[in-house]
Amino acid sequence: MTRQDYYPVGIPEQVLWLQHFANTLLEYLHVLNIPEARLRDGVADARWLVYVVGAWRTELRSIAPAGTSAIEHAQTGKGNDPMQLPEYHLPPLPAGVVPRAPGALKRLFKLVHTIKHVAGYDDGVGQMLGILPRHDSRVFSCPTFKIKVLSGTPNQKVAIRSSKHGHYAAFIQSRRGGGDWEDLGIVSKNLYEDLRPLRVPGQPELREYRLRFWDNGTPTGDWTAIATVTVGV
Repeated sequence: MTRQDYYPVGIPEQVLWLQHFANTLLEYLHVLNIPEARLRDGVADARWLVYVVGAWRTELRSIAPAGTSAIEHAQTGKGNDPMQLPEYHLPPLPAGVVPRAPGALKRLFKLVHTIKHVAGYDDGVGQMLGILPRHDSRVFSCPTFKIKVLSGTPNQKVAIRSSKHGHYAAFIQSRRGGGDWEDLGIVSKNLYEDLRPLRVPGQPELREYRLRFWDNGTPTGDWTAIATVTVGV
């Protein structure tokens, strides 16, 4: 889906944008030359996405670590008592919000495109609806990151701090001594620590790192430039 220069990158900012759009759109019902039914559909799509991207996503993320732990315990854990799996309770739909057909955000983007090309629209309306280009609308083709070597046990570790710019996670690879690239992890948090022991104990080694975005179960975007550090004891 094409990136829109008025739509925020960060998830919390997206929720705020959707809320504002839903709360403001019908104020221009008699200003914009667009059928009322279509504007009301836009409000319904925006309110549905506020729930999905906001409350529902937050609840889903809160249960994910417990779910991962339960799967691991079910496969390789110990004990004789039957397991109790963590329960997932959907947050209730707010009053007036109903599930919508897939593609709600695409429909909103098409509606915004229409709004910008009908009689009654001007930059004042665009500013009030939040559909003018944002100052932070730069599109990133890959994560940005910094690495730092820190003390560790049994040898030094590497701290990797990354910015995902609104994407789901960062996909991290590393190689040592000019060897093959190794997958280190898919990281949704800003900090990842490479705790691998030295391949030859006591002998410092050169490590290289590169990152890509990770969305919808697959790497996306470009690789970052390679960052190199020496890890010792």
